[in-house]
Amino acid sequence: MARLKREGWEVAGVGRKAVEGSMTWETFWGSNLEAETVVFHLAAHIPNDMEDTAEVDACLDGNAMLTLRLAEFMADHEGLRLVLGSTGQLYRFQTHPADELSPTDTSGRACFYLSSKLLGETFVERTRMKRSLNAIILRIASCYGPGMSAKALVSRFAARAAAACPLTLRFGGLERFDMIHVDDVVELLIRAASSQAQGIFNAGTGSGLTVREIADAVNLAYGNAGGIVLDGPETAPAQPGFAPLCMKKTMAAFGWKPRSFQDGICQYHEWDENRRHQ
Repeated sequence: MARLKREGWEVAGVGRKAVEGSMTWETFWGSNLEAETVVFHLAAHIPNDMEDTAEVDACLDGNAMLTLRLAEFMADHEGLRLVLGSTGQLYRFQTHPADELSPTDTSGRACFYLSSKLLGETFVERTRMKRSLNAIILRIASCYGPGMSAKALVSRFAARAAAACPLTLRFGGLERFDMIHVDDVVELLIRAASSQAQGIFNAGTGSGLTVREIADAVNLAYGNAGGIVLDGPETAPAQPGFAPLCMKKTMAAFGWKPRSFQDGICQYHEWDENRRHQ
């Protein structure tokens, strides 16, 4: 929101509870949106335990049914554009970059969450094709940077590196993730909102970094001599992370190129140091 406001956008947030500068969903459903309004749908229900079947209803309600209602609501209004933030972790695991037509697989890791996100995408695409909804879907890779959860991998590594402690790796650090800096995600969201592109686009870097490579980059950025420690199995699990995202379609459409993880983690370190000394 801060970036949009700096660039002169009139911004209002929508959430379960109204806070300053925002409205509730109930207020939103009753609003008469003006033409040229862009709705960034980035809300999601993310379970505390990805394997807990008790989370299924909340995932479906928050990630699929709410998305369908929003798509239908926007299709009833002319001149609106929907930018849906989805997840790049939908693809079947592979070591080479997955493009937007690559097979998806939500049956394994984080099944309930990923299945609900894919269903939400399906509802948006159906509304786009059947009711001419002006919509674009961004499948976002593993995001890091200022504001990320303290539980996130990069956040935990950064905290230990700042304390000159070794970084603990499971599975030999062999799991793979495509890591994208939050500022790159914001840039891509704004470009997507301002474009005429529709359909599904990846939002990643194209590189599948191992956890070991991520840890080495964090240690280098923080000047941490604590190194790494291997804990537990030293072989990759059955699903060794998520596929990197092919960015050819996205880069061609938006004239955009993501920063490298090493550049991104150095920028995060600078932000983190400033935060710690305030």
